[in-house]
Amino acid sequence: MKKVMLINPPTWDMISTNVPGITQRQAGYVPPLGLLYLAAYLSKFTSHAVSFLDSEAEELTYTQIRWRIEHESPHIVGITALTFNYVSALNVARIVKEINPAIRVVMGGPHPSIYPEETLISPYVDFVITGEGEKIFTMLISQIEGGLPSKKILSQLSPIDELDSLPFPARKLLKPECYRSILSQRRTRFTTIITSRGCPYRCSFCDRPRMWKGIRFRSARNVVEEIAECVGMGINEFHFYDDTFAVKDQRVLDICEGIRERNLHIHWHARTRVDTVNSKLLKSMKNAGCKSIHYGIESATPRILKILNKDISLQEAEQVVSATKALGIQTLVYFIIGSPTETREEINHTIDYAIRLKADYAHFSILIPFPATDLYCKGLEDGTIPNDYWKQFAEHPDSQFKSPMWKGDMEGKDLVALYKAAYRKFYFRPFYVLQRLRSLHSVMEFLGLARRSFELARWL
Repeated sequence: MKKVMLINPPTWDMISTNVPGITQRQAGYVPPLGLLYLAAYLSKFTSHAVSFLDSEAEELTYTQIRWRIEHESPHIVGITALTFNYVSALNVARIVKEINPAIRVVMGGPHPSIYPEETLISPYVDFVITGEGEKIFTMLISQIEGGLPSKKILSQLSPIDELDSLPFPARKLLKPECYRSILSQRRTRFTTIITSRGCPYRCSFCDRPRMWKGIRFRSARNVVEEIAECVGMGINEFHFYDDTFAVKDQRVLDICEGIRERNLHIHWHARTRVDTVNSKLLKSMKNAGCKSIHYGIESATPRILKILNKDISLQEAEQVVSATKALGIQTLVYFIIGSPTETREEINHTIDYAIRLKADYAHFSILIPFPATDLYCKGLEDGTIPNDYWKQFAEHPDSQFKSPMWKGDMEGKDLVALYKAAYRKFYFRPFYVLQRLRSLHSVMEFLGLARRSFELARWL
């Protein structure tokens, strides 16, 4: 039997993005479901002792992380890594090796999946797992027990089709007080849940089309069973973290019906596209406890939507947001500025459109060509992006690295000014402020809104 420790790294050395610090601080922390699925799978199908450390949510220093690892004294440490926290992940791996060089370090997650060879360069990483990790990580541990040498990349040969066969995430390993949702108006236990893997759409700014092929679904019954288990643990607020929740409307209807039949009094949020919902679906979601829906609209210019491969109708978006609000479901809309060839006038048009939608919340971001996205890959191919800077970062990780915006006709400082203007125009309209004040139900909600408003105003 091996002692396996799974670690979500901190964000002390996160590389810089254009996302304002206020949104990062106030968004709270969400359970790292990938690691929790790994922990559950190991616990069910092996006799290994599994421990879990979410150093991000617990806001642990590197000294505290070292102490926790020393206390657990694991034989194998699994670390998940995003590109943005890759430096922090490597620092955790270094600490592991300083404690005991014999501890095997396995790194997985989105960044190692995109850059496996570059990740394996690190002297602190023994194995790299790409793609889904439940089965391959379990197999790796048994091979390590047999004396498997270090420095190897392992990949799941085919995606897991029968998602219902996976045990539910090991949420019992979490500290519930560490997780919260910025959307919640209640002091309640909160978690995320995934009902599918992959996405059938091909947005050019997203890495899913290249990283995942197609989409796989859990059955409605399996999803409702997980919700019921969570309710039994005292959790009654959920965020469906699927890339696109309502791809199959009948499945969503079945999930909603299951929630009602089981008499599960929960509140939940989901993100989807405006072209995946209809009146019947929205009513069913509302009756099953849905409190907010997040829609990615991205731009108010059809030409830019085509560049982003978004393939939605702006008229339909207005109708869907209006219909959602009419049912009493809050709406959050996403927009991107600084897309290839986008002009200042088009960006201002998008800001005006966001205001005209009268959504409850809006999230604006400046386009960054992320690794493994069509925008980045095609930019390298046609020379628009002159050098593979993400690969260079993967080979030589540095916390001082700044993720570049798209190099278009506009200067970066002008994009940042428009970015701030978008938040200022949306959130500091007198009508919007009055509307938010009227929606408050307690002194605590008022204080929370006041704090967020103050921090946003100070940033602007």
